[in-house]
Amino acid sequence: MGRMRDSDSRCTKPRELPLDWRFARIPGESTAKEEIHDCLADLTETDRQLHLAAVRGTMRAAAAGTLWPRTGVRCVSHEPVFELRWNENGRLWRLYEGEPQAEPNLLVALRFHEKQIDHDARLTRSLQDDEIGVAERRYAAGIATRWGESMVGR
Repeated sequence: MGRMRDSDSRCTKPRELPLDWRFARIPGESTAKEEIHDCLADLTETDRQLHLAAVRGTMRAAAAGTLWPRTGVRCVSHEPVFELRWNENGRLWRLYEGEPQAEPNLLVALRFHEKQIDHDARLTRSLQDDEIGVAERRYAAGIATRWGESMVGR
């Protein structure tokens, strides 16, 4: 499969019924849901709730197909893996999600992290590539089990 375009993402195609989200469950690894809570652990309770609301809002917008190509969602892989991206109070959040061809109404949450920016652009890119690699590996590892069948409600 050739590299997909940002606009190929399901997250950019408005729909009446939202897509379903599934948090990938790969044995021996954390889930994106756990990573979300881990990333927000250093915040005050009020700020944590605000950031969680932003995460949920981005996931709802993705499921509704209302994200913008390039600014809200980017293709980052030859696999059907996309990066949901947003800035909340100066923090750059990334959620990598998979879009399995065999399940056209599904988004799979693969990896969540805060993007690290270094003064060395090569190091920033390397750190980002490492995160993308985790998402790609989880996507491939989860195919046989349909990512652990951990469904998230609409």
